[in-house]
Amino acid sequence: MAAGALGVACDAGCRAVDVNGVATDDVFVAGDVSRFPHRLYDYQFLALEHWGNATAQAQVAAHNMVSLQTERWPYLHSPAFWSAQFGTNIKSVGVSTFADQVVIAQGSVAELRFVADYGYQGRITAAVAFNHGRWLEFYQRRRTPVARQADGSYVVGTYDEIVALLHDPRVSSDPRSHPELAGGLPVPEEGLPGLPLPFIQLEPPDHDRVRELATRSFGPPCTRDRIDGMRPWLAEVATGLIGDFAYPLPVTAICRLQGVPVRTSRASATGPTRLPRPLIRPRARSPSASAGGPR
Repeated sequence: MAAGALGVACDAGCRAVDVNGVATDDVFVAGDVSRFPHRLYDYQFLALEHWGNATAQAQVAAHNMVSLQTERWPYLHSPAFWSAQFGTNIKSVGVSTFADQVVIAQGSVAELRFVADYGYQGRITAAVAFNHGRWLEFYQRRRTPVARQADGSYVVGTYDEIVALLHDPRVSSDPRSHPELAGGLPVPEEGLPGLPLPFIQLEPPDHDRVRELATRSFGPPCTRDRIDGMRPWLAEVATGLIGDFAYPLPVTAICRLQGVPVRTSRASATGPTRLPRPLIRPRARSPSASAGGPR
């Protein structure tokens, strides 16, 4: 194994890594001895010597030991600790040494009651509170992209993780992504047990609720200027559409029907200047008809 003075290296699923960097499938690591790559910190290997980390990592390691590879969890715990020193309560979340800037977000340093935000390339990577720890839960939620709730559900809260989840067929409601549930049989219209119905098959009010959730961010009041900001682009597309397709199509069809050469110029919009000779000659009228017979 890749073990040394800094601990035992493992992957994001708590599997031990050998000297060649290959994760084993029968040795798992958790607690102070483990060094693991963290998603929030550019996959740098971290060793967190704190009981909170040991407890959370042990839960992931135990789950992955008895689960199939497709059902294993990544370890995404956000580092946190607290301490009391000479009457000062200190709480921290994240990895402050990873940051390249720090600002006092709340409170006052002079009063020894403040929250310091640590950032790296424009995003918050850690927060440290001195006698102001009530705000740390907020930062804890921000730094934890995937949080397991008491009822067994998960809350995904960061962009990259949400994108990865939306592209993962394992969480899709499309029955085609779960052939094992159908057992090789045609999928019934009511769907498959254990899968929610696709959005398009939902009935009101569920359909309306999901549609509002999906479209709310694309217009007022969330993005007030989105529609107006698209007007120049829509005008440009519409102009090209009319000139390149909507106008030539009917003109070409009409010219073909009339036997007229197709003109690409806009001047043909008024039609040909001379009417062409008819393609079908009219029938000659009979003498009786010309003599006053029925018309």
